[in-house]
Amino acid sequence: GEVNREHPDRMESPVEQQEDTAKPDEDLPNEQVTQFLRQLVSQLWPELGANPELRLERASAKGDNYLGVVWRLQAASDSKCSLVVKLPPQNRVRRKQFFARPCFLRETAAYEVFLPLTALIQDKWKIIEDDRFRQHALCFGTRQDEPNECIVLEDLSCAGFSLHNRFLDLSVEHVRRVMLTYAKLHAISLAGKRQLPEKMQQLQQLVDIFEQRRDDHALGVYFENLKESALSALLAPADDAY
Repeated sequence: GEVNREHPDRMESPVEQQEDTAKPDEDLPNEQVTQFLRQLVSQLWPELGANPELRLERASAKGDNYLGVVWRLQAASDSKCSLVVKLPPQNRVRRKQFFARPCFLRETAAYEVFLPLTALIQDKWKIIEDDRFRQHALCFGTRQDEPNECIVLEDLSCAGFSLHNRFLDLSVEHVRRVMLTYAKLHAISLAGKRQLPEKMQQLQQLVDIFEQRRDDHALGVYFENLKESALSALLAPADDAY
């Protein structure tokens, strides 16, 4: 990757990947996160050596991720040595606006606490592979210290998956699979509450993000607008026949 002249310890997004103007420096991993990523790459792929070339590119289109930035990190120009890195905004105003830290801590708890519990329960009851709740990326590492929060995930594009265009309809089969996956998620959650209550307690003590922001006027207005939009779609005269 190219060297950031002002911050040599930061990784730089390749010039050819930049869409319009130069990316704001705050969107890139900071020095602490960059060091963490290099250590993680060395652990995952020791055959690449002590200081492999690391390249970053955007892993989602603008608007697809609301709470931060999602990067694809590739080592030594090898598409098989690829990770997805989720970062909160570094800018203090944006961090506060998007409630970034509480949201990232919740997502970290999902990967570090909840998903290992789901695997434990399903292993205990010998749930066969096709019936397991396993529709999620593997997590290879996280940081929770402020402002260096990050979540490093398996790059599912290596397994043939791609992001669906959110402006296009989903097929009926796609929706059916999503609902089946949600059913598995809720089932394993209920099983966890009953079978491992002491381990689930940490998660049950988390306060809902929107409850934490109950007094946030701007967020309230935003959700009122969403509600009105949904109601207008449901109450459209053209749909009366249905």
